[in-house]
Amino acid sequence: MGDSVQFLQETFTDLMRAIAGYERAAQAALLSKSRTGASLLRHAQAQTEEVDLAYLGEAVPKAFARTTDGVSRVAEIVSRGEGIRAPRLP
Repeated sequence: MGDSVQFLQETFTDLMRAIAGYERAAQAALLSKSRTGASLLRHAQAQTEEVDLAYLGEAVPKAFARTTDGVSRVAEIVSRGEGIRAPRLP
């Protein structure tokens, strides 16, 4: 489970980096004074605001950190309890 969380965390970081690249390209399109570029940029900005990308960029990594910490704690508890056996029922 910890490997899956780490994969998701790394993938999210990569996606945020890719999105930042697209945002820079969109800004360049706007500066080119192209009507099509400006229209596409406004649409992309509206979608970014709709999903609140700035919030996700801050909140998701924190959620991954909490999840990773929780998985580590559970793994530690389980490893400490491996030698404990349930009492036999009559």
